[in-house]
Amino acid sequence: MAWMNGMNIDNEKLEKNAFDKLKKLFLNCFPYISREQTTEEKERIKMYLQNGWDDLL
Repeated sequence: MAWMNGMNIDNEKLEKNAFDKLKKLFLNCFPYISREQTTEEKERIKMYLQNGWDDLL
């Protein structure tokens, strides 16, 4: 969160409402993306790194 707050304070590039929505989105998503990866997810990432990202896109 510190880098987001710093991004907003330094040059005030984002409107307050837009920044608040972005911050809320990040905070709500964090518990779902901060968990330990499963073995299947690790293998899939390994495959993407070795063969490219076409299947992901």
